[in-house]
Amino acid sequence: MLYKYPDILTATDVMDILSISKNTLYKMIRSHRLPAFRLGDRCWRFRREDLEYYLKYEVDDE
Repeated sequence: MLYKYPDILTATDVMDILSISKNTLYKMIRSHRLPAFRLGDRCWRFRREDLEYYLKYEVDDE
């Protein structure tokens, strides 16, 4: 499903894929629902495989 995206995604990529707002994304990061890491002081990044796992297992449970 996400094969056209790079292995490391930006916050904008994830917001587009999940159709969520920036605030919702940051809530997900803070609650550890979606693993993320920072590049520098401000840039959040996400592993594509973590997002695929979230879509496969977490979204189905909601």
